[in-house]
Amino acid sequence: MKSAITTVCLLAGWTALTGCGQQTPVSAIPRTGGEANFDIAWEAALETLREYRFRIDRADRRAGIITTYPMTGRYWFEFWRADAATDRDVLEGSLQTIYRTVTVRLRRKAPPATGPTTTSRPAECFAEVTVHTARSDRPTPQITSASEAFEMFLAPHRPSSEARGGPVPGTGANVVQLGKDPALAGQIQLRINSRIAKALSIYPRPDTSP
Repeated sequence: MKSAITTVCLLAGWTALTGCGQQTPVSAIPRTGGEANFDIAWEAALETLREYRFRIDRADRRAGIITTYPMTGRYWFEFWRADAATDRDVLEGSLQTIYRTVTVRLRRKAPPATGPTTTSRPAECFAEVTVHTARSDRPTPQITSASEAFEMFLAPHRPSSEARGGPVPGTGANVVQLGKDPALAGQIQLRINSRIAKALSIYPRPDTSP
């Protein structure tokens, strides 16, 4: 009986060792320099939009497009916000409800031509930014008491209406489209592309494609 148990244990151990030996480790697919550069540009765009306090609505990596939810423009006392590029924008946002929506498109820039003595470089990415503005046609609430002023001050920190299951601010029939905001778009675009360039200078990405 003892010898039979020993034989069974030996056979089980041999089977386990044989099965482990037949497993082939899965090798990771090497990433090209162009893919790594796209990752840098993608993260730079997301980080910059967060700095401006925009919330992401759509992030399509395959298409290279990021869009945000409409965000209410800053009031004159919100000095910590940077989403109003000019003093006029600050004044306008303080007198009426202005919404801004950002669209970021990541483009690939072809590398310079290479010769027999130059090293192949991967395609770099850069951002193109568009900012659309809209205005609510509803009357601007009037502040008639200290409590209403306090409520207005706390409004940007409350949960969004879409998070509470309500309509998205800046959309619908009560909104008038005003066109583009090139000043703010230029600021955001410059910050994203500067962040991309800085990351590439610190972490250069050689081309690993065949």
